[in-house]
Amino acid sequence: MSSSTPPQTHLGEYLSPSEVYDIVKALPAADARRVMRYANRWAHRLPGETGEDLYQEVLTAFLAEDRRWKRGVNPVTSLGMALKSIGLNKRKLLANRMVDAQTPADTIESSSEDSISPVIEVDYRTPEDILECKQELEQIYKRLDDDDDAQLVVLAWCQGLRGEEAAAEAGLDAKTYDAARKRLMRKLDEFRADGEKA
Repeated sequence: MSSSTPPQTHLGEYLSPSEVYDIVKALPAADARRVMRYANRWAHRLPGETGEDLYQEVLTAFLAEDRRWKRGVNPVTSLGMALKSIGLNKRKLLANRMVDAQTPADTIESSSEDSISPVIEVDYRTPEDILECKQELEQIYKRLDDDDDAQLVVLAWCQGLRGEEAAAEAGLDAKTYDAARKRLMRKLDEFRADGEKA
């Protein structure tokens, strides 16, 4: 990557597509492997989709500016968060299609008292709440920048998995998972303590 810094007048809050391209092209091999591990995790259980497919979709979204890359955020964090977001959205769409496909058309119009009413999940979070959560998650990822296993545990937890299921999703054996979980808990305690001091 070039050591020259672009003029300050051209710096905005988000990276330009050409800056994103340069960063991704210069990504160290170790970071590229970490990103692909995340891509494979979030593509898991998506029919006909590989980690490489999901990774290419994320890159395309950044280069087309459908997604924005905040300046100063670690590349592994930015790519990991985007992979998680797009992967989760695909899973939600897939789950909705599966539910729709399993619902007979005649039950939709049925008004029988015996019929089960659908449960509609309501998200009461405000955009400010969601932004705050994303910012907090970015800060946690920064604290785990040198801990691949703990980052994989975070990704598994974000899917609502715990224990053996989380270890399996993260691709870790029980001992490695437990050690990573303990390190993660310590980092979270530090994060909370710093938040209380602020």
